[in-house]
Amino acid sequence: MALHYMEDADYRALDRMNQSSIKHGLRSMEHMRHAMQNPSPSTPALEFGSLVHTAVLEPDMLNLAYAVAPNVDRRTKGGKQEWADFLECNSDKIVVKEDDMIKARDISASVRKHTLANKWLSNKKGMVEHVCVWDDDDTGVDCKAKIDLYIPPARNGAPVVVDLKTTNDASPTGFAKSVAKFHYHLQAAFYLDGVAKSNKRHAKFVFIAVEKEAPYSVGVYMLDQDAIEAGRKLYKNVLSDWTKAVQSDKFVGYGELLETLSLPTWALPESDIII
Repeated sequence: MALHYMEDADYRALDRMNQSSIKHGLRSMEHMRHAMQNPSPSTPALEFGSLVHTAVLEPDMLNLAYAVAPNVDRRTKGGKQEWADFLECNSDKIVVKEDDMIKARDISASVRKHTLANKWLSNKKGMVEHVCVWDDDDTGVDCKAKIDLYIPPARNGAPVVVDLKTTNDASPTGFAKSVAKFHYHLQAAFYLDGVAKSNKRHAKFVFIAVEKEAPYSVGVYMLDQDAIEAGRKLYKNVLSDWTKAVQSDKFVGYGELLETLSLPTWALPESDIII
């Protein structure tokens, strides 16, 4: 099935494997099943991330989807009434703090100042928040992905899958560490394979990394093939383990055998380290 737009609620309702669930599987099958059965509650960090995504990817939707909370004293009768009126008038919107809205707009402005990032974001053929679904070739597991921005191929070119990340450090060295820590290379491989399978296109996967604090510096990156292959191996191993766990109805955590542990090297006295 080709890429198509889908509301968040409808996407979450799709009974298919996504990259977030797979990342839990890197810990254990028990953690993976728990995460799938118990979706994580929203947090201020996740809510702010969604606000930034809208500000950067769909700026025209910002005022339609969000409302800035008025500065009223809700301890007073007048303040309570003003707050109630505000909520009634904005019942279909997400309420955010003024400071968060200003910050999200500033981040968006910084991203738009980046020549290459702005070129992708300004592409009139770009498709925001589009979904692809497919069956994994090796395991048959039903998969899904929601892509931040998909740029269709130009003449004789490849489509581009753009993923927006907020980060503490958008420098090449700093963001490379985030890729490894948060397994962004797994996501990249998973999405590329999904686009290839569902849309019959071999795409390029790029990150727009923007720092969460002023001056909101921006970097744009593409992973090398070794990183993509490492990510592919990770997610394929998890899907294989998941298939076996489902077939056996055994979702193992850390094992049931007694194991001997060694201290990590950094915890050993220097005299005990063998060189």
